[in-house]
Amino acid sequence: MKHECDGLKTVTQAIQKQFSDYENIEPPIELFSGQIYLNFTADKPFRGKKKQVEIPVLLSKCPFCGEKYTSKEVAT
Repeated sequence: MKHECDGLKTVTQAIQKQFSDYENIEPPIELFSGQIYLNFTADKPFRGKKKQVEIPVLLSKCPFCGEKYTSKEVAT
């Protein structure tokens, strides 16, 4: 069963309306599964200094409606 929540579409449209001079607004969607992900940032020690890195976390549920993603979903 395909996830059919339109929450992401609604948010993307609201962002486009707010920032009308921006083009091609892309939400954080993992291309193979169609699931939304979040990027966390962390400081990682590297050669005596700290380097900022991003840690992507794939969500198991839709952040808008709470419906669990199926393992066979494909991005549209």
